[in-house]
Amino acid sequence: MNIAESVLHEDGCDYQMLYFTSSSLSSDDSILYGMSNRNGYENIFSYDLKKKEFRILSDNIDGILRSYVYFSGTWNRGLGKASASLDSERNSIYYIQGNEIRRIRNSEIKMLNHISPDRVTAFTYVSHDGKILAVPTTDKRALDYDLEKEGIDSDRKPCFSIDERCRKERKTFFLHLIL
Repeated sequence: MNIAESVLHEDGCDYQMLYFTSSSLSSDDSILYGMSNRNGYENIFSYDLKKKEFRILSDNIDGILRSYVYFSGTWNRGLGKASASLDSERNSIYYIQGNEIRRIRNSEIKMLNHISPDRVTAFTYVSHDGKILAVPTTDKRALDYDLEKEGIDSDRKPCFSIDERCRKERKTFFLHLIL
C-alpha cells in the first residue's frame, strides 16, 4: 500500500481529494491536500508525505454549504466542498466558508471577500500565476427546492433542471474575479 492509500484509509474517516477542477498535490509533490471529517467536521487538510504529518487547515464546524453538486447542504453556512482550489506554486488554498471567500496560506486563514447571502456558488478556480481567483455565483433560487415536493434523484441532484429554472425565472449569473 502506498502512503496516499494509507492516509485515506487509516482511521475509518471520510477523505476526498480537492475537487477535480484543482490539483491536490503541492508543486513539489511533497504535500497532499484534501477534505476530511477526521475531527468530526468536514475540513480541509494537508498531509506531508515525507514527514507523514496530517494537519487540519480550516476551521469549519458548520457542516457543508449548499452549493452546486452539494444540493443538500445548509444555506449560507458550512464548508463549500466544491469550492476548494489549490494554488500549488504558493501552497495556498482558496475556499468558501459560509458567505466568506477565504485563503489558507502558511496555516493562516484570511477572509478575502464576501458573497451575498442571496447567491450560491459552484467550483472556484485560481489562475496559474495565483493572481486571480474566479468564483461563479447565481441566484440561490437555482438550488432552492422542497425535498418533499420536488425530491432528489439517485445522484442527490434536485429532480428539476437547474438551467431551465434559471432561464425561465431569469436568474442572474456572475463570475467574480478576486485580484
